[in-house]
Amino acid sequence: PTDARPFRFAVWGDNQEYPVRHARGCELMRRHCPDLAISVGDVVTDGRNYDQWDKQFFEPARELLRTTPAYVAMGNHHRNAHWFYDFFSFPAPRHENYYAFTYGGARFVVIDSIQELSPAGPQYSWLVREMKSPAFQRATWRFTFFHTPPWSEGWPEWAGDEEVRRWIVPLHQQYGVTASFSGHTHDYERGFRDGTCYIVTGGGAGSLDPWARDYPHVTVYHSTWHFCLVD
Repeated sequence: PTDARPFRFAVWGDNQEYPVRHARGCELMRRHCPDLAISVGDVVTDGRNYDQWDKQFFEPARELLRTTPAYVAMGNHHRNAHWFYDFFSFPAPRHENYYAFTYGGARFVVIDSIQELSPAGPQYSWLVREMKSPAFQRATWRFTFFHTPPWSEGWPEWAGDEEVRRWIVPLHQQYGVTASFSGHTHDYERGFRDGTCYIVTGGGAGSLDPWARDYPHVTVYHSTWHFCLVD
């Protein structure tokens, strides 16, 4: 579509464990007619288990996937298994676990926060090139998607990913990312920091996590099943 065309996309994450609940969420998403749907990871409990890809992801999401292009970020439960690469065909450059694309006036950047994130790894170099690219720079809206959040108020043992805070967050600030979506913590969180809206949307269907701490910039918190719609 042209830059001027309005559109809607859906975001959800961490649907593993409960396919019936996941099917209900996907049906509700489908009713809202999103142009795109993006999962921030953990679509199965163990990515090495072939049967789970059908039972926990493809079967519950089948009606949504019939009509809606879907993208998936690598999650820790995927175990970097070969099934992830066999089932999905995402844009190059490397092994399809990190990639970017343009839709309308928005640039979508999907990052693999489970693998190497530091400047020593190829993903970081790719990400810097991507954020410097004309496609990224001329986009009205710039979105990132990855599994582990930089900050999290839920899950007592989880305060956020230190590697994401150290290497990815500064790039968000430097290159003007509009909003960043992640999962891993099974709740909904939202807040602004240094010009970027950070959203945790990990309530796709899995067991919910309790509140554990308070980050001042996280202003909304709900331990509930949900998905996001962005217009």
